Amino acid sequence: MIAMPDQPPDTHQTVCRVAIVDDDRGDYAIIARLLTQAPRTTYEATHYATGDAAIAGLADGAFDVALVDENLGLESGRDVVRAAGGQFSMTLGSGLF
Repeated sequence: MIAMPDQPPDTHQTVCRVAIVDDDRGDYAIIARLLTQAPRTTYEATHYATGDAAIAGLADGAFDVALVDENLGLESGRDVVRAAGGQFSMTLGSGLF
């Protein structure tokens, strides 16, 4: 879970479950850090480094949103989006979103 450090507990915080699909661990780390800066929302981020791992992990629909890298090495982020079948909101991007 990603939560803002040194912030008093807020009983009205929203929790958003985010899947981050990116083969670049550095990009994942930057995106996860940026998510910690949002007020009144706690993000639970899960990282998938490959399309196959993402497709398997996204299958249960346990996420509110997915951020999917277009270029996953030999795989395509579009394939991940198609395979997930519109279970939740997805953003497809390249490089740092």
